[in-house]
Amino acid sequence: MNKLWSEGLIDKDMFTQTVQQMSAKYKEGKMGISSTSLSNVVVAGQPANYELIPPLTSSKNSKLVAPKLNFTSTGSFVITNKCKYPEAMMRWIDVMYKSTDEAVNGLSGMMNFLGEYGVDWTLSADKKTYTRMSAVAGMNPTEYQNKFIAPQSFGNVSTSAVPDNDALLLIKAVESDKQYHPYMKEAFPSLRYKAADQERLTLLENDLNTYVEQMLAKFIVGDEPLTKYDEFQSKIKKDLKIDEIIKIRQGAYDANKSAK
Repeated sequence: MNKLWSEGLIDKDMFTQTVQQMSAKYKEGKMGISSTSLSNVVVAGQPANYELIPPLTSSKNSKLVAPKLNFTSTGSFVITNKCKYPEAMMRWIDVMYKSTDEAVNGLSGMMNFLGEYGVDWTLSADKKTYTRMSAVAGMNPTEYQNKFIAPQSFGNVSTSAVPDNDALLLIKAVESDKQYHPYMKEAFPSLRYKAADQERLTLLENDLNTYVEQMLAKFIVGDEPLTKYDEFQSKIKKDLKIDEIIKIRQGAYDANKSAK
């Protein structure tokens, strides 16, 4: 990256520009390669003159490999002692884990992302595409979904179908299927930690990440010579306790593996 920087192939504003400034460069056709979502830089309805690059190879690895997306999440819900029908409430929660084929009166896990089937969205007869709809006059489906259905969602949906009226998501789906899915392997899982371990990990990683981000920027732009890279690694190991971080993470990984 230092070589790319010195040759003028890395944006000189990369460490100081805002997201808005970066997006403007995309829309003006001034950006070549970046690791960002198309939805951040292309307006719906406009052509996207970008495509996903496949996984890269190097002298260390000759195989194309991409990490599988890890959809493991640890949600929660509460039934209070004021609930008159706890059994019915549990059946309602169970609906959130049902696939589209198992939907109960149009309700399934897809409700979390797309809303009620037949009201907020519908599948094509061959189940290869889905169409989002808006129940509010004058509001497009994307605005409606973001405001009324999944305000915290980025549009990921648990279905093999792709959207037929969302050009950006369609591009991502088609490109991902071509460039990434054939090479995906199981990635490192999401882990849960004991309270004391989590507190310690947060403390250590805050210091580590701050130092690493600062030093990598300095190495890239040439403020620190690459001859100091060994010194950089030594400080991570000795002063920033990378071995302790690895030990905590390894323990959580082992516990996760043995629980399966």
